Amino acid sequence: MFDRMKNAAKSTLRRTAFGAAATVMLAVGLGFLTAAAFIALTVSAGVITACVVLGTAYAGGGLILAAFAAASHKHRPATQPTHTAAADWTGLAAAFAQGYGAGSSVKHRRH
Repeated sequence: MFDRMKNAAKSTLRRTAFGAAATVMLAVGLGFLTAAAFIALTVSAGVITACVVLGTAYAGGGLILAAFAAASHKHRPATQPTHTAAADWTGLAAAFAQGYGAGSSVKHRRH
């Protein structure tokens, strides 16, 4: 029992460490990409335009992430099916027979 708890704790610690390292590396990479984008925009469009473009991009991304975070996910409780597969096939067979009968009773015209 204690071995299982110890392994679960190690696994959780490992996932947390890798997640933290990934977060730091992503933040550093995003910083370098932001700096490169700022330099490229400054050269091509000016400092003010570069600030507006990058600020708008980050603000828009933040608003989208906030909307995802605020969205409620309603989980419906699992319900038992009210019908069986045999009832579905019975209804399908009855509908087929009714349609076949209606189709066979129609007189076909030949042109």
